[in-house]
Amino acid sequence: MNMEIVGQFLTSPNWFRSILAVVLFVYAYRLPIRPPCFIAFTAIPLIYLFREVAFFFMPAQVIILAVEFVIIGIYLCWVCGYRNRRDGLIYVAVTTPIVAALTALILFQPTAAVWEVLHTMLVLVSFIYLMQQILQRIHQECA
Repeated sequence: MNMEIVGQFLTSPNWFRSILAVVLFVYAYRLPIRPPCFIAFTAIPLIYLFREVAFFFMPAQVIILAVEFVIIGIYLCWVCGYRNRRDGLIYVAVTTPIVAALTALILFQPTAAVWEVLHTMLVLVSFIYLMQQILQRIHQECA
């Protein structure tokens, strides 16, 4: 690995965000509360750490979208876990291999724009599904 690239990373804002991600992970891991999907929930800062490092060395928009899909999946499992439902887990289990395949296709076949559109649409649908689950949770509490 080129030391100049490592030096650029260590002096970039990515490095500081990476340190913040590690600090947030340690803080979240030491919290006494244990909500549903807690292990995945505390991994969010580490996922952001991976994003910062990967994006610095390979600046592709698909990396940011893939990480956002993972974060949305964690929140989806968390929201559904509080409702004692497995909808979020099932949705994530079905869509994650699709997103992983689309991410690989975009990284290794960047000329096919259709993969980027499908990837973006799947992340958007996941976000809409998360919002729908949150609204159901709110309605459940209000009723």
